[in-house]
Amino acid sequence: MTQKTEVNQAVARRAPKQERSRNKVELIFEATIRLLDEHEIAQISTNAIARLAGVSIGTLYQYFPDKNSVFRALATRELQALADKVRAAVRMPPTRPGARVAAVLDAVLDAYGGRELAHRRLLQYSLEQGGTGVLGPLFEELGASFETQGLKTPGLAIAPLSRVDAFVLTRAVAGVLQAAVGLVAEGRLPRSELEAALLRLVAN
Repeated sequence: MTQKTEVNQAVARRAPKQERSRNKVELIFEATIRLLDEHEIAQISTNAIARLAGVSIGTLYQYFPDKNSVFRALATRELQALADKVRAAVRMPPTRPGARVAAVLDAVLDAYGGRELAHRRLLQYSLEQGGTGVLGPLFEELGASFETQGLKTPGLAIAPLSRVDAFVLTRAVAGVLQAAVGLVAEGRLPRSELEAALLRLVAN
C-alpha cells in the first residue's frame, strides 16, 4: 500500500513538470515560427528565439542543444500536421473534377494558420537537410490514391491512373506546391489562378 502511494505521489509530482515542459517547448516553437515570418533561417539565433519566447537561453538549451535542433523538431511536427491534413484531403471522394487536388492545395497553403512565408522557409530547410521522412510516405500515399481511386474528369466517369501516371502526377503537384508557397505569400502568384492551373493540369 505504501509503495503504491509513493508511486502515485511520484507521478503527481512529474505531471505538472511535464506540462510546464510542453508549454515551454510550445513557446519556443511559436517564437520560431514568428521569427521565420520575418527573417531567413540564417538570420535567426537561439538568443532571438529565447527572447521572443520569454524563456532564458539556458532553458532553451535544456530542450534543444542548438538552433538547428529547434528547426528540425519544428519541421517534423509541422510537416506531420500538414501530412495529416493532406491525407484527409486525399481520402475525400472526388465530388467534382479536381476536388481532391484543390483540397490538397488548401491544406498546404493554409498551413501555419496562413503563415505561408514561414512555411516555405521551414519546408525548404527540411528538404535541404534531407528531412523527407514525413513527406516521402505522404507522396507514396497520394500516388496510391490516384492509382486506386483515379481522377474525376470533366464529362467523364472517374478515370483510373497507371502507376507511372500516378507517380508523375503526384510529384508534379508536390513540386508545384513546394515552389508556390512562397510566391503566394509574397503576392506574386494569385491563389485562385494557381488552383485553376493545377486543375487544368490534372484534367488534361
